[in-house]
Order: sequence, then C-alpha cells, then structure tokens
Amino acid sequence: MAKYTVTRTDGKPIPEDEPCFVIRGQDIYAVTMVGYYMDRVKDRVSAGMMRELDDHLHRILKWQEVNGVKVPD
Repeated sequence: MAKYTVTRTDGKPIPEDEPCFVIRGQDIYAVTMVGYYMDRVKDRVSAGMMRELDDHLHRILKWQEVNGVKVPD
C-alpha cells in the first residue's frame, strides 16, 4: 500500500499501479521543472490548465521564499 495518496486536480486518486512522479516545493529544481513542463505543453493544453500551472508555479515560488529549498534526497 502507498504511503501517500496522490490525487489529480479533479480530486480523483491516481491508481496505485500507475507510475507517478512528484516534484515537491522544497526541491531546488521545482520552479525550473514546472516552467519547463509549461513551455512544453503550452500549445497542447487549455488556457485553464495553463492558468492552473501558472498558479501552482507561483505557489511554489512563494512557499520557497518562506521555507527555502534543498537538493532532493
């Protein structure tokens, strides 16, 4: 059984047998990786999805300003 339940933005859980990659806000590379992802999908997703990604990116930036960052362990 998984230690944590990962959910999609619509609140539905991701099946335990589906591979999933999580980038945490504390990760020094989080902003770079989310920005790269946004650049790659910008022509393939809805404007609403891009707004969600942009909002999430800014939440990470604000969190990092308060809490700092570290290299993943």
